[in-house]
Amino acid sequence: MSARAARVRRVFAVGALAIASAGPAAAASAAAAPAAGTSWFALGAGAAQIFDPHQVAMVTLEYRYAVGRLRPSPWLAAEATTNDRFFGFGGSVDIPIGQRVILTPALGASIYLEHDGLGLGWHLEGRSSLEVTWPVGGTRIGAAFAHFSNARLGDHNPGTEILRVVWIVPIGRP
Repeated sequence: MSARAARVRRVFAVGALAIASAGPAAAASAAAAPAAGTSWFALGAGAAQIFDPHQVAMVTLEYRYAVGRLRPSPWLAAEATTNDRFFGFGGSVDIPIGQRVILTPALGASIYLEHDGLGLGWHLEGRSSLEVTWPVGGTRIGAAFAHFSNARLGDHNPGTEILRVVWIVPIGRP
């Protein structure tokens, strides 16, 4: 097995372990999720370039405006590594899976400000992500996987993948 394949397996093993260990604990202590129409702040921390030899830390702050249950909702995000910044927007939808798991796919675009960091190749990057969270009290905790790419709009398109832990906090009740 190559060194890269071994790193990929380790990243997925750590992510799966984090999800598996959080799930039962979250289900045991979870209260009902906030009502439909509740907007959220999502805080995330993790690593970018998870499939590359040199990962870099990344933090995320998102505002998610809820328009209703099972309806696409807009989001705004500010994300950063030590050298790069992303300012994004897009849409997401919360899909309940059973009583305690929420799956959130999202699509959007980001203005990418590079400062000798990830080298993603263009100032506009698309972002697709998939998040799994569990209600814990009035908040949600989980993990997210995201991919940034400029869809070959620039001369260079290496893209990057991000794996992060997320904490989602309601900011209002309807």
